[in-house]
Amino acid sequence: MDHKTIELDQGWDCIQKGITKLKKILEEQPEQPFSVEEKMNLYTTIYNMCTQKPPHDYSQQLYDKYREAFEEYITSTKVQHELLVVFADPLLGKEYSGCRALLRDDKVDDLSRMYRLYHKIPKGLEPIANTFKQHVTNEGTVLVQQAEDAASNQATTSSGAPEQVLIRKIIELHDKYMAYVTDF
Repeated sequence: MDHKTIELDQGWDCIQKGITKLKKILEEQPEQPFSVEEKMNLYTTIYNMCTQKPPHDYSQQLYDKYREAFEEYITSTKVQHELLVVFADPLLGKEYSGCRALLRDDKVDDLSRMYRLYHKIPKGLEPIANTFKQHVTNEGTVLVQQAEDAASNQATTSSGAPEQVLIRKIIELHDKYMAYVTDF
């Protein structure tokens, strides 16, 4: 059966109305569920637009427009809040991919992406800042403990007394993590 050619703008208007309705339903705004007729109309419109003969095969354009609408919705505050704030602790605390692991393994690019995601959310950076502070404090504590051990053993190295080594290492630690803060 041959069907009438659906132009991109005409078909996208129909799909956009369906997307708007779906958003309202997902956000629990007053909206009736999709009727069978609405579902079939959306399905048929999309199917026909993707199977029309060139130059009227709009599958790539529909994919691009839908991806754009989806990304816009995902980055909206409600969804972003759900994904990034409600699940912040499990996401940031993962042993092999959470914030601590990224700091431990010096994954600066991944930390930068994490910053870009969370800085858009009110108070979104607080858990990251707390983890960062704890990580730097722990590293500093290790340096102090190493200096205390060296001093109690009266050990000196070729690079100077334990106090000088400690000061040099603390400055290196400061410079390393200061770059994290200023580069993001």
